[in-house]
Amino acid sequence: MHEVTTSRRDVMRALAIVPAAIAAPAVANAATFTSGGVSSGMSQAIAAYHNAVATENAWGERVYDVAWKACKAEQEAIPHLTTKARVDLTAPGVLTQLSTDNPLHLSAIRMHKSLTQDGARLGGDPERAFDEFLEKLEQREAEKQRIAQRHNMDALSAEQNRLEQASYAAMRAAEEFPVTTVADLIAKIQFSQETDGQIDHDDMLADLRRIAGRAAA
Repeated sequence: MHEVTTSRRDVMRALAIVPAAIAAPAVANAATFTSGGVSSGMSQAIAAYHNAVATENAWGERVYDVAWKACKAEQEAIPHLTTKARVDLTAPGVLTQLSTDNPLHLSAIRMHKSLTQDGARLGGDPERAFDEFLEKLEQREAEKQRIAQRHNMDALSAEQNRLEQASYAAMRAAEEFPVTTVADLIAKIQFSQETDGQIDHDDMLADLRRIAGRAAA
């Protein structure tokens, strides 16, 4: 609680000096500025993020999404498999074959294990039916993996992740850019609103102190 109160006090002190910076902004020693008053460094950081996102989106739409849709379509076209052995799942004496297209059958395996532990037993040949069912599930999963490998999905996913990380790093670089003017601070806050990002309170305080220091100089 004490840290929160102190932070608020620091922010309010810094903000009290900001109007002076607006009225008579100090000239940055090394920075150049755009026509809107935003420094080239802040503008470049924001532009780098937009470029990174554009690259990520373009590659995703042109390469990853195309491969993923084709891979998914092939995987969904894999025929479902049915066991030869039967077990009574719905009613005593009503024997049912298990099929990989029925998610309830996987739950039936868990139920059977629980019943067996309690001394009960399903009719038919549950052990054989469930072993066969699991084997068929594994067959379909192996086929899905072969299809994914044929479409090179592991490598494509790795590249997609790399581009996403590059976009994130560019976003953080813009959010953490050390601003020294009110124009840059406004640009940073607007950027955070655009990206639904989070500006660290310590970073914001550092920005305000730099601006306040220039105004007081």
